[in-house]
Amino acid sequence: MRMTIGCKIAIGCTFIVGLGCAAIAAAYVGLTQVRREVRSLADVHEPVKSATHEMEINVKGVALGTMSYLSAPTPMFRELVADNETDFLRFHADYERLATTPRERELARAIGALFRRFRAAGQELKTLRDDQAQDFNRTLAELEAMDALIDETLQPKLDPARSADAVKLEALNSIEADLAEVGMSLAAYGWLRRDEVGFQLARNAEEVQAAMEKLQPRRSSKWTVRMDTCRARVKSLPGLSWGNPERAAVDELDARYEYLSSLIERVLSAEEALREQTVGFLAMREELDDLLDDQVQPLAAELVRQPRRAADAATATVLGRMRLLIPVFAALAALTAMGLTRRVTRPLQSLARGAEEVSRGDLAYRLIAAGHDEFADLAQSFNRMVARLQDTLVSKKALEEREGQLKDSLVALEQEMRDRAAAEAERTRLEESLRKAELLSAMGGLVAGVAHQVRNPIFAITSVLDAMEARLGDRAEYGRYLAVLREQTGRVAALMNELMEYGRGAAGDPERGHVGPVLHEAVTSCRPQAKTRSVGVEVCVDDALPAVKMDRRRLVRAIENLVDNAVQHAPEGGTVRVTAAPAEGDATRELEIRVEDGGPGFNPEELGRVFEPFFTRRPGGTGLGLAVVERIIQHHGGSVRASNRDAGGAVMTVRLPLDGGAARAASPQQTQGAVP
Repeated sequence: MRMTIGCKIAIGCTFIVGLGCAAIAAAYVGLTQVRREVRSLADVHEPVKSATHEMEINVKGVALGTMSYLSAPTPMFRELVADNETDFLRFHADYERLATTPRERELARAIGALFRRFRAAGQELKTLRDDQAQDFNRTLAELEAMDALIDETLQPKLDPARSADAVKLEALNSIEADLAEVGMSLAAYGWLRRDEVGFQLARNAEEVQAAMEKLQPRRSSKWTVRMDTCRARVKSLPGLSWGNPERAAVDELDARYEYLSSLIERVLSAEEALREQTVGFLAMREELDDLLDDQVQPLAAELVRQPRRAADAATATVLGRMRLLIPVFAALAALTAMGLTRRVTRPLQSLARGAEEVSRGDLAYRLIAAGHDEFADLAQSFNRMVARLQDTLVSKKALEEREGQLKDSLVALEQEMRDRAAAEAERTRLEESLRKAELLSAMGGLVAGVAHQVRNPIFAITSVLDAMEARLGDRAEYGRYLAVLREQTGRVAALMNELMEYGRGAAGDPERGHVGPVLHEAVTSCRPQAKTRSVGVEVCVDDALPAVKMDRRRLVRAIENLVDNAVQHAPEGGTVRVTAAPAEGDATRELEIRVEDGGPGFNPEELGRVFEPFFTRRPGGTGLGLAVVERIIQHHGGSVRASNRDAGGAVMTVRLPLDGGAARAASPQQTQGAVP
């Protein structure tokens, strides 16, 4: 049977896979044990431990809600207590359901019984607090009724000038003062009680009990003397001489005082009961906490640790097996791989040596075909290939020469194609520039002629308007019409000036000069409009700039148009910035002038049209300002470009060629300034 390379590789791979499966099976057995222990931990013991902690939290919540209700009996605290009681019963039911040992079931019954007593004590405290609050409110109402009886029924009918009535008034005033002090004492008692409950909430049960023992006893000597004094004064009233209506009021006052005394006694008795039952309530809470902290939770923690220890032991067993199996598997796999590699690489190395010899020109080299596998067949095929190559070999030098000639031809062809494409593009650009120049020249001449013809009629209209204003300017019915005519005539005149400037030819006699004075003159002419719009204009020019060839008047006009356009689009309170400096990267050939504003900038679709004649972005504009700028700058041999700033706003950039033979000189004027 022929043992092919495929069979050898298959046998080796099968052996390696078998070893791996054995190692995986051993690990799987141990991991199954780990999973069983972890599942027991997750399904039983962790929920039991969580339930014990939640029950402790709910016990504290019931105690907090109950004590808060004693301080301020509002429905919110009753709901808090009810929610915590419901949660406790739910977690207690989970604890009973998941209990697995007799000790756990015994503790579950003990917790349930103690919580029922704790819950009943809390309900009794809240009920007693509600009854006390009602008696307290009745006491305050009774005090108000007694005070009204004295003020409205008894005192108004007494005359202080009479000695008998003066004695009665003195007695009534004393009783009223005693009642007021009793009311103040009750109010202070209410605040004292809230402070006491707040103290209970802030301390533990032992500190609360000690604090309550330090409180002033309800039957202090001061309180008893005040009540006895008030009772004696009330009882002395019937001994005075009263009329029939007043006698009935005095009897009613006596009866109300007796009822008031009983109410106060009930309030204070309820307070004593509240204190005593609060101590028992807090003691039960402490007993519940101790039971949960000292017995239930440690038992739950121990039951959680048992499956964890079992899982750790199973994990250690798996790791021990893997520490043994992995080196064995790695060693056997390495030996098998080395054997397979040797059987594959040796024939390949022989074949590589043969290929190397043939590549050096030794066409007589032959491989030894040993064995009966695919490498033997490959060696025989290699020998036949070399034999055929030796028979049909073509001169290497001739092939290289032909290849070199072909490469040279391709390079020459590619260069010729690039030259033709560049020439065609340049020809197209020049034709387009020529057509545009001819069109602009024709348009400029036409526009200049039309503007010149229109200026004379406009001058005549303006003269007539001057005469009409001189004769009719003080008449209101004509004034507004004359103002409209004056405004529209001014707009037409401005349009004609723009048209004539646009149609003007190249600079007649340019002179060498510096741009600093030009910029300051242009900005100064725009100052009134900038002040009107509350826009500031800053000029920043280098102290030393090279000179340029320029038509000063027309260049001032171009900069004025740029600054005016920037002021029109700048926001109120904004700033227009005008700068001049040598162009970056080309400081000896061009000068760069930038006009920046903080307005909305150009829309992307408008950037290609801003210099077209009659294109405008604002109502009332002629659309010739930027076209005139481009015309003037082109006549100076420069260029103008519109763009947007990253921070917002538009930027107009003018580049003018420098006077090559001129040296740099400082501008004769101040080179920095601002127009507010």
